[in-house]
Amino acid sequence: MALLKCDICGGSLTMEMDGEAATCDVCGMKHTKERLLIKLDETGAVKNDKKTDSLF
Repeated sequence: MALLKCDICGGSLTMEMDGEAATCDVCGMKHTKERLLIKLDETGAVKNDKKTDSLF
């Protein structure tokens, strides 16, 4: 899986237990599941076919 970085500071993102968001380890910015899917699609690391809600 691609390592996603924070849009604000470039810090690493840690997924929350419910899978609905990720939080930056450096600045604390929360990134929604929808934003993470967009970021994954932009990197080309994962093909998002919109058939699943899971990030895993």
